Amino acid sequence: MRREGGGGGEARRRWRRRRAAAGCGGGGERGGRGGKRGGSGDQPPEREAEADADERRFRRKISNRESACRSRAHKQWHLDELRARAGWLRRCNCELAARGHAARGRAGLVHLTNMQLRAKAATPAAPFPACR
Repeated sequence: MRREGGGGGEARRRWRRRRAAAGCGGGGERGGRGGKRGGSGDQPPEREAEADADERRFRRKISNRESACRSRAHKQWHLDELRARAGWLRRCNCELAARGHAARGRAGLVHLTNMQLRAKAATPAAPFPACR
């Protein structure tokens, strides 16, 4: 029996489309990656170091949000795959149960016919009338 829903490629494409629709792509809240957050270059070195640390912290926060979003999308994709597989297994189970039931019914008929033939073979047959 073949699994429904296509191969792994189709599932991966669905996951990527869902991820893109959820807004998990790059960019975050600022509309793009990289660049500084308004450094003018004429600040004292302490302020620039603080601004750089703030920038790294902000970029890390955005990166963590995107990673969490990808993780949630992947988890949802995996859950959908498991649900689809569970449905497929249920259908297979029902089909196999029906086939087993039909086979048991045929086996019962064969057993009954066997018993009738044995009973018929065990009774003595009446002699054939003599031909004149």
